[in-house]
Amino acid sequence: MSILLSYLVIPLIFLFLALNVYFRIRIIGKYKKLRSKNIGIDDKFLMKEDEIRQRYAGLEEETLNELIDFSGSLRRLIMIAFTGFIIILSIFLYIYINKG
Repeated sequence: MSILLSYLVIPLIFLFLALNVYFRIRIIGKYKKLRSKNIGIDDKFLMKEDEIRQRYAGLEEETLNELIDFSGSLRRLIMIAFTGFIIILSIFLYIYINKG
């Protein structure tokens, strides 16, 4: 079982790396689009949709939705990175504990 998990780690690393690159490219594209509209993005408001709507209430609905979509992409990127880390760490710990 541990040999199978050992061989599973490398494809998982490549999968999470590919997902990370994909989401980073999407985030950079969305960020450039928002910067071209001269929107000052405050890092405190990137994670909470309600605070984004309150702070940027004067913006057009389309621009506001782009900002919320940008925030959602950041959230997904962080969750994918965290999930990948936990899965790979769990596999390594399982292998380490069973070998000992």
